[in-house]
Amino acid sequence: MTEVLRIRDLTVEIASSDSAVNQIGALSATFVGGRLHSVIGPSGIGKTSLCLALIGWQRPNLRITGGDTSFLGRSLTEMAPRDRQALWGRDILYIPQSSATTLVSSRGVVDQLAAFPGDTSSQRIERRLLLRSAFDRLDIPGFDENRYPHQYSGGQLQRILVSSLFCASPRLVILDEPTSSLQPALKSTVMTAIKARIQEIGAAAIVVTHELAFFEALSDGAIDLARHLKRPLPTKASTSRQKDRNSIRALAPENRPTPLDSNTGKSQPRHAVPLRIDRLSVHAPSGRPLVADASFSLGAGSCIGLVGPSGAGKTTVLRALLGQHRDSSGEILVGGRRLPLHYSARTTAEKRVFEYVPQSVRLHLNPALTIAYLIGRRLRQAGGGENSNEAAKVLDSVFLPTGYLRKRVSELSGGECQRLGIALALASRPRILLLDEVTASLDSANGALVVELLCKVRDHRSVSMLFVSHQPDMVARLADEVVEMRAGRVLSSVISVDATSPPTTFPNWASAFEPAHSVRRGRT
Repeated sequence: MTEVLRIRDLTVEIASSDSAVNQIGALSATFVGGRLHSVIGPSGIGKTSLCLALIGWQRPNLRITGGDTSFLGRSLTEMAPRDRQALWGRDILYIPQSSATTLVSSRGVVDQLAAFPGDTSSQRIERRLLLRSAFDRLDIPGFDENRYPHQYSGGQLQRILVSSLFCASPRLVILDEPTSSLQPALKSTVMTAIKARIQEIGAAAIVVTHELAFFEALSDGAIDLARHLKRPLPTKASTSRQKDRNSIRALAPENRPTPLDSNTGKSQPRHAVPLRIDRLSVHAPSGRPLVADASFSLGAGSCIGLVGPSGAGKTTVLRALLGQHRDSSGEILVGGRRLPLHYSARTTAEKRVFEYVPQSVRLHLNPALTIAYLIGRRLRQAGGGENSNEAAKVLDSVFLPTGYLRKRVSELSGGECQRLGIALALASRPRILLLDEVTASLDSANGALVVELLCKVRDHRSVSMLFVSHQPDMVARLADEVVEMRAGRVLSSVISVDATSPPTTFPNWASAFEPAHSVRRGRT
């Protein structure tokens, strides 16, 4: 097979989120056409930064200090920047984890993916035909409608990015967490399609992932960056990780206190209903139904796991609760009082009922701002003090050191950014947290830490939660009940979760995480 990319004794220095410099050295590998390799390692070690550096796209936190990388026999390290950039997009394709860094919100996704600079009219037509086939292959709706990015769910957008591989013929493709937003059954379908495509065109593929167990069956090899780490993290980082582990043990079910009311300190009953959704319906501007007659109740200090296939309407429900959909109907009752469906019609107090934490907090924050500024602004908006003591308490509640107040968003790892997102939400003192795939892009250790943190918030502050997720183990750990959605509708059955039972024993548990096309007609 043809050698596509060769790494020889590469040594890089990556500035980590705690101001240490991780040195990854003596990294050598060969990537050949038709083969798929995984790059693995803990969150924040620099997997994405390293892969981008391999093709000559260096982030500010990374410096190549030795070695060489060659692409089709040409040294990328010594190549002129203009010559390197000429390779990007055609010979070297990078598919990011988030569509926010690639797709423009004001244009249809089909127009964006089918447009390559320098294409002739016949090439554009051919590319659209290939893209249509890719949409069908990856089960992505809306090709003929040329929908905008905001009209797709997170899982659909991730598959849309992957579809760009099927209308191009690169020699090297780098995929950054291509399945993080997908339900388990769909991950295999997408990765099987990716592997078939790279074998078809003879491309070498590098997949950045934290799902090692899943990729073992598909990968032809793996690079574990943790094994190439020559300079360990400083002692304070190890101390921080030990604090995280201690916090997790302290939050085990047998050690949890009874939920307390934040004002009185008295036990608060779980059966109280702070939120009821009654026959909520949402339509797209075109009139297409997105959610139809959704109804369920959320108890005080409890969590509902909102599950279902990609595109089922889960995120749409969260956006409707935030008042972001104009064409919506039904009732949203908070504490028995009706909440206006549109954000502009809500009072200041009503606007503070919900706080939303997205899948990728980093994309919603200015990377140049400090943590102290962000938390201080939230505290001011909530009517509280903004002194350093209050901000430090907020950080401590999400297992982040006080010293992080001086850091900027750009200095945090993925797991730390997700905890910061929760901290910002808590600083606003909401009654209900809306959590949209908050653990999808994290490795298992950081994902477990975020879920345990949410357990602490739920039990100590009696904050209610709606938790959208495709990860059965995370849902089983956090949720008290599970509401399943399919094709914009809430199924009549609600799964009650017993944290002492394994997920496989829950009625209908497995089917709640299957793709939409596996559902039998007439199921209730």
